[in-house]
Amino acid sequence: MKSLRDQYQVNPKFIHTDKDLAEIKAAQAVWVSAKHQLCWWHVRKAVRPCLEKDRLSTSAYNVHISHTEFEFIDLEFIPRRQDGRPTAKAKAKNQLVEPLITQSSWPNALKVTIKIPDGFNFNMVAELEGSASGTEDESMDIAEEEFIEGSNGLFFPEIYHDLIINMMEHHFCAHLLIPGFSAPTSEGIRYWAVKEMYDFCVKHDLTFCWAYLWENWYNWSSWKLWARAECEEIAILKTTMICESQ
Repeated sequence: MKSLRDQYQVNPKFIHTDKDLAEIKAAQAVWVSAKHQLCWWHVRKAVRPCLEKDRLSTSAYNVHISHTEFEFIDLEFIPRRQDGRPTAKAKAKNQLVEPLITQSSWPNALKVTIKIPDGFNFNMVAELEGSASGTEDESMDIAEEEFIEGSNGLFFPEIYHDLIINMMEHHFCAHLLIPGFSAPTSEGIRYWAVKEMYDFCVKHDLTFCWAYLWENWYNWSSWKLWARAECEEIAILKTTMICESQ
């Protein structure tokens, strides 16, 4: 890598690799200013086998770090045994450790002042909202509810695998230059992505799943390797498979 940089003046803006940590660190040491971008195909390949395992295989989950960075994360939402006690994976890191970054406020908040006209009838608005039906949001809620039956809150129920991976792909592709569901900033996009995935896990009682996703993908050190939002420009490539097939 040093030869490419020093002898051939190769200074890429983006470096695409799989999840090989040694390769990632080597590239980061040589091209300090380049954006490291994990290949989506390899991300998906790494996530799916972990979701298919019947046991939690991840670093110990430190809920204090995630809560310090994102206040909406509940300190009690941690992997537990059937008797209600925290698992070893949850207890191993119960000491307080400073997070790499902190969220001082909600980055997607907008301060808006609305002056209510005199004589406005709130009862009329409530009646109109109550009569509305067949909206897209309602249909999405119904579709998601179909997956709830059979969830036991342990590890990674198969019925959620595709939903989780598809959600991760949306988070992978989100970018400052693409209109989306958050403020057009890297902080806003990460806040939205973490909250969406966390809320999904809370809704379906997937404590083990959240512990795995946070420790391996949504903590700051991991997130900046695979999320496109961590760079002002957008990489042309989404995967490295075209290069690897040659």
